[in-house]
Amino acid sequence: MIMGLIEKQTKQIKEMKLMMERLESPRLTETELQIKKNLLIESVHSNKSPIPGDSKPRFGPMELNFDSKVDEALYIVFNEKLKSKAESEFLKWLSTLEYTQEEMSLEGGKIKEFIKNSVRDRIKADPKLSWSNWSEEMSGNIDIPQMGSEPKPKEK
Repeated sequence: MIMGLIEKQTKQIKEMKLMMERLESPRLTETELQIKKNLLIESVHSNKSPIPGDSKPRFGPMELNFDSKVDEALYIVFNEKLKSKAESEFLKWLSTLEYTQEEMSLEGGKIKEFIKNSVRDRIKADPKLSWSNWSEEMSGNIDIPQMGSEPKPKEK
């Protein structure tokens, strides 16, 4: 009986030591946090759109080429001027990836700002262009790199 109590106490002491080690472990460095964040972004952006067909989002006459289907969906949902026929499906899909309405709006806004800056840069580079005539004079594509942030983890 005494041996059983000693074994039980020894086991409890080992468990307590293990818990203390976990509490005292060093915090992640900024680099480690960034690596983990990038892995999360890649995992979200590796999702393929379940919506059938191929959407062709535009900004004026410019065709938009997205590296990420998630970013493409975020831009489409954010675009208030032109509503996509599949917008409700994109909203549902982004919700399954755990984006909130606020996050969708914020990320869509960042993507649109990137696109506007790309157009602005082209206008600056071509003296014939201005904001008043760019939509008639400019054509081509805008390549959009993967840029949307992952949804924030939800508390349960």
